[in-house]
Amino acid sequence: MNDKQFHHFPIGLPASGKSTFAQQLAEIEGSRHEIVSTDKIREQLFGDEIVQGDWRQVEAEVMSRVKEAIASGKYIIYDATNAKRPWRMDWLEKIAAATGKEFASVCWYLSTPVETCKKWNKSRQRQVPEIAIEKMSSSIAQFPPDVAEGFVAVHQINPAQEKAIGEVIREKIKSIPRSITNRKSRTAKYTLHRYSRLRDFERLMHLIALTIEYPGIGNLQTTAPEIIENIFRTVPKFTTAIEEITAIVSKRRGQIYANPQELAIDLEWLERNGIIGTREVDAEIKEESDRASGSNYPCHRYSDREPFGRLMKTIRYIAHHPFKHRKQEEFIKELVRNKVLPVEEQDNFRRDVQEALKPYRIISDFPMKRGYFVGTGIFTKWELEKLYGLIQSQKMHLQDPVVVEMLQKFRERIEASKLLEVEAAYPIRVIGNRGIVNPENLPESALSKH
Repeated sequence: MNDKQFHHFPIGLPASGKSTFAQQLAEIEGSRHEIVSTDKIREQLFGDEIVQGDWRQVEAEVMSRVKEAIASGKYIIYDATNAKRPWRMDWLEKIAAATGKEFASVCWYLSTPVETCKKWNKSRQRQVPEIAIEKMSSSIAQFPPDVAEGFVAVHQINPAQEKAIGEVIREKIKSIPRSITNRKSRTAKYTLHRYSRLRDFERLMHLIALTIEYPGIGNLQTTAPEIIENIFRTVPKFTTAIEEITAIVSKRRGQIYANPQELAIDLEWLERNGIIGTREVDAEIKEESDRASGSNYPCHRYSDREPFGRLMKTIRYIAHHPFKHRKQEEFIKELVRNKVLPVEEQDNFRRDVQEALKPYRIISDFPMKRGYFVGTGIFTKWELEKLYGLIQSQKMHLQDPVVVEMLQKFRERIEASKLLEVEAAYPIRVIGNRGIVNPENLPESALSKH
C-alpha cells in the first residue's frame, strides 16, 4: 500500500456495479476511507433512493458529509453516477473550495456495457428506467472522464470482465504515483495558453457550437423570440447580449461555463481570430501565454499551443467554407492544399474530428453585429426554408444564366446541408409546359443538363 492516500470517484451507469465497486475499494483502502452515496442520501431525505428529489438538498448533504469526513482525517469514496463532465468538474471544484484542501481524487471509470447494465438492472429491487441508462451512456461516451477534469488519474475497469477485481484495484492504485510523474514529464514542455485549462477550453468550444446552433445569439430575444421561448419555456428579458449568451450557455451546456466576464473575453478572442464575423483571416491564431503559466493543473489534449492552434484554424476554415467539404479525406486534402493543416498533421486531424469537432458539435447541423455569427451563416433554418421556397417558386421565370447558376448552387448547398426537406418546399409554378430559360445558356451543373 502506498503512503500517499487518495479520494476515489467512481463513474458509471446505473446498475454498472458502482456501489459494489465502492464497497470493494473501501475494504482495500481500510478504515480511513468513507463512502458517501447519493442513493443512500436520497433514501434518507426522500424515503426512496429512486426519488431524485431536489438536487440542491442532496448536494448540501453530500457537501456536509464530505467536509465532516475530511475534517476528521478521512478520505472519500464518492458513490454517484457522475455521468456528465460538468457535474464532475463542478463537484471537484466545490469540494476543494469547501474544504480548503487539495482534493487528490482518482477516477474509476466502470465501463460496464449498456446491455449488461440493463440485465443487471432487471435483477435490482429498485430498477432504473432503461431510457435513463441509455441517456447516461451517451453522456459518458460523448465526454468520457479525463484527468484534465481535476483527477490525479483515470482508470478504466469493466466489472463484467474482471474476475479478480480486488487485485486489479490494488495494482492500479500502486501505479498512480508513477503515472502522475510520467504525465508531468510529458506535459512539462507544453507552451500553455489562455485555454490550457479544460474548463476554459470547453467554455470556448461550447460557445462556438452554440453560435453555430443559434445564428445571431446575443440578440435572439429581438430577432427570434420563439427560439428563446423554446430554450427557456418563457421569454426572459435580457439587457445585454452577454446576458442572453450567458443564460443560453448555462441552460444548454451547464452553469460551470456560464461566466459572463469570461464569455465576453471569449467572444472578443473569436472575433479577433476571425472565427465569428464575416471577416476571413488567414493568419496564425493569436494566442497569449497562459495567465497561470507554471501552475500544475492537469493538461488536456489541446493544452499545448500547437494542437490548439491547429484545431482553431480548422474551425475557422469550416466557419468560412461550410459547404466545401464532402468526404473527410477530400476535406483533409483541401486543408493541406490551403495550408490550414500541415501534411504531417493529417492523422492528428482525424483525432480532432473524433475528440473535438464531433463531441462539441462543431461539425453538425448548419452554421450561424447584432448577435454573433459563424463565418457567413446568417439565416436560421426557418428563414432558409422560406427563402428557398420563394426562389424555387420563381425559378422558371428567370432568364439570366448567372442567376440560374446561383440558384442551382443554392439548391446544391441546401441539399448537402440536409437542413430542409427540399421536395416539400414551395411548388414550382410553370407557364404552360415551356421553360423560360434557354438551356444552351445554362452551366454544366444545371439540373436540366442531367
